[in-house]
Amino acid sequence: MAMATSNRLLPILAGSVLLILVFVTTKSCAPDEEAAVVLDSVPEAPAPDADTPADTIKTLTANVAAMTTEVEALRRDNAALRRENQGLMTSRTQIEENVATRLKRELLAREKTQANRDRIDAGVLSSLTARRRTGRVAVETPKPCTCERYPGGAGTRWVRPWRQR
Repeated sequence: MAMATSNRLLPILAGSVLLILVFVTTKSCAPDEEAAVVLDSVPEAPAPDADTPADTIKTLTANVAAMTTEVEALRRDNAALRRENQGLMTSRTQIEENVATRLKRELLAREKTQANRDRIDAGVLSSLTARRRTGRVAVETPKPCTCERYPGGAGTRWVRPWRQR
């Protein structure tokens, strides 16, 4: 027959939990004279300080006046900051307009320079073309190498023009 074995720790834990439960139950159910607090009399509010209602009103009036002065100072500072901010925004707009104007001028100057260069290049090109057509070329252009076939089976031979040799 197979024997059933159990964990030996379980009975020990169960016994310790049972002991703790008995201890807590006896402590909570036992009458304790020191723990019982009984209200002997009605509690009274502490005595007010030596301020009279007139002193309280003077204090509050002074606090309100101080806060009013502080708020007015903050409003003046806020108005000054708004004026300064408006001035800076206007200045910024003027600066942006100046930069845009300068950029436009620079771009127009570059376009004019490029147009002038193109006009000069076109003039030089047309004058060289005209010189070449009339035969008054200051510099002789080299003739390319030509390919000629010689009879007699010599095959193809590259020949340079006579002037380039």
